[in-house]
Amino acid sequence: MSQILHKHLERHPEASGVKDKLLSLEELKSFNSIDDARKYLVDLRIDEIMWGSFEDWIKYLSEKVKLSLGYIKPAREQLIEIFQRRNVVVHNNGIANSTYLYKVPADLREGISLGQELRISPEYLSKGIDLLESNFILIAAELWKQLEPENASRGDTLTAISFERLTQERWHVAEGLSFFIKNDKALPDRTQTMGLLNYWQSLKWQDRFVEVKESVADADFSAKDELYQLARFALLEENPRFFNLLPQVLRNKKLTHEQLSTWPIFRGIRKLNEYSDFVNEHGKEFGFEDKSDNTSETGIVAEEDGAN
Repeated sequence: MSQILHKHLERHPEASGVKDKLLSLEELKSFNSIDDARKYLVDLRIDEIMWGSFEDWIKYLSEKVKLSLGYIKPAREQLIEIFQRRNVVVHNNGIANSTYLYKVPADLREGISLGQELRISPEYLSKGIDLLESNFILIAAELWKQLEPENASRGDTLTAISFERLTQERWHVAEGLSFFIKNDKALPDRTQTMGLLNYWQSLKWQDRFVEVKESVADADFSAKDELYQLARFALLEENPRFFNLLPQVLRNKKLTHEQLSTWPIFRGIRKLNEYSDFVNEHGKEFGFEDKSDNTSETGIVAEEDGAN
């Protein structure tokens, strides 16, 4: 959050209110330049914001930074509970106080009473980390989009993070980042398509594929790169079409055997007898015994030329 505020105020120093701040003569003597004094006042403003509550942060980002924060809304109450529990653990020895009971919605503190010890299970901690990581990366991504809308490296960065989370089976984080990528119309079509495929697979591996299966089936990928078509077949479990297209994709070097063997989007395919048969039949042709290839960090596609 602090880094996000610094980046915003670097571009818009007037938003910090430094014009209205006064410094004493002694304070002024301690600075080498007016710019140093300005940076000092900006840091003071950031400290003021950071000492506020999570609700204060969101209000500042919405009203001052002008971020939409639509992704925060579904998780807002859970995030408030996480911050309030953190405060109880750090400042009140983990004992629920009236502030916690007042600020946390009733359905998220069911069975918790005043003076009760709040425990943090590994499951709670894991879910909390994922929720915080996904939402605060998205805040940074939205600010990046606001400051540099045409910067395509935003999509590459988010896609790399999303792929890493997919390999870690942290589906919820990958879901949020991929949803943002697929809807960022300032990014190249190729990047949006990767975001779309990664979003679909993040739901599939959470057993929520029913939410998008109709959309996946209706999607027209006929004009897209054959690797994207292959990935879609894998998600839909259209196995005959997948294995008919697979040799062509491998021969055209759109996919390596290493990527086929490791990418999360093909995890279902790798469990099939047809996959074992394919490896046995074509292993020598496509070098399945050669472990020298490096895996791309896109989750969907290697950095080949001409991809749509």
